[in-house]
Amino acid sequence: MKRNMSRTLDKIAREVRKRKKLDEVTFCDILDLSPSTFYNYRKHVTHRYHDIIFEDNQYIALETENVS
Repeated sequence: MKRNMSRTLDKIAREVRKRKKLDEVTFCDILDLSPSTFYNYRKHVTHRYHDIIFEDNQYIALETENVS
């Protein structure tokens, strides 16, 4: 995977985890990415980060339990 794409995926994941939900408008505004990126990266984000799902046209961070 190219370095730029990896950085973009990490950036998306950070925002989703921070906000818990990320819709298309907020995605484009906060991350300064195009609307097509919102949908085109969906498969990559959900595959790479198992705590993030795409549902109802939003990225949603799932609650994870800390196992000690």
